[in-house]
Amino acid sequence: MIIPHNRPTIGLEEKKALSKVIESKHLSMNKEVERFEDQFARYHKLSSGNAVAVSNGTSALYIVLKFLNTKNKKVVLPTYSCSSLLHATKLAGAKAIIHDIKKNSPNMDARLLKKNDLKIFAHMYGLPSILKNKNLVEDCCQSLGAKINNKPVGLQGKASIFSFYSTKLITSAGQGGMILSKDKSLIREIKDFLDFDMRKDEKFRFNFQMTDVQAAFGRTQLKKINIFIRKRKKIFNFYKNLGLSLLESNDKKIQQIYYRSILLCKNPKKVIKLLKQYKIEAINPLNEFELLGNPKNFPNAKNLTTQTVSLPCYPSLSDSQLIYIGKVLKKINVSI
Repeated sequence: MIIPHNRPTIGLEEKKALSKVIESKHLSMNKEVERFEDQFARYHKLSSGNAVAVSNGTSALYIVLKFLNTKNKKVVLPTYSCSSLLHATKLAGAKAIIHDIKKNSPNMDARLLKKNDLKIFAHMYGLPSILKNKNLVEDCCQSLGAKINNKPVGLQGKASIFSFYSTKLITSAGQGGMILSKDKSLIREIKDFLDFDMRKDEKFRFNFQMTDVQAAFGRTQLKKINIFIRKRKKIFNFYKNLGLSLLESNDKKIQQIYYRSILLCKNPKKVIKLLKQYKIEAINPLNEFELLGNPKNFPNAKNLTTQTVSLPCYPSLSDSQLIYIGKVLKKINVSI
């Protein structure tokens, strides 16, 4: 049996949470969603009214851009990121301005960004960046639980967005997202927008709601987030102790979480192929064709796509599987 690159970590607690919702007969948006929002806000040291749950991470970003009035305005986003950033920007009617990443980093160089343009800043692979310009939206889809100066990531800009897709740091039953902001008035506007049915005014609204089924699942996963983070760190350190060259921050102000264990090597395709021969699935986390915009214009991002392999790193990866992966990594020449 092949060892997958990534998979969700699901236990009896999630099954019990789903059963409870099913027995309640309240499957759509109800009390579980409210509890998840409050629980998520508290996790980020905020109070009730600072978070709103939505259908997925892409819709979260679109909604934030809509309510930050970005239509016909410039929005800066990184070339080295998920295509959802570009889709959401276009859907909001904004003009996407694509930037390169820093050399030897998966994140944009915040120092080179103009102050006036709104930025979507993606904290890739669990590696957060310190941001002094507050005119931004933080994409924390891969960095839930990371900290900067001992404060949770996602509090540096106007708002932040999170994804609970099945293989993210936590999942809300396969899909789901969250919007977080210190500005409660922004969250109130968004909640009004989502409350689309049986309204007596003529304001435009849309159904991007999360269900109670998703929220109950997500709440259970959020309770386990610290366990998940510790397990990912243990796996990362295991790889690091093998002497592998891994993507990591050395900044003491940053507390990285290990959403990905990114191996840096000269020939990713060959390493991935060799691992596959031993029934270990590894991937290039972001290929050149996935870059937003023409790769020729973004040398740092293009270069990074040619030297990365994402190794299996998830809480349900067993110790015996990890030891086996370590033996294989020692056997093959991962520097090739």
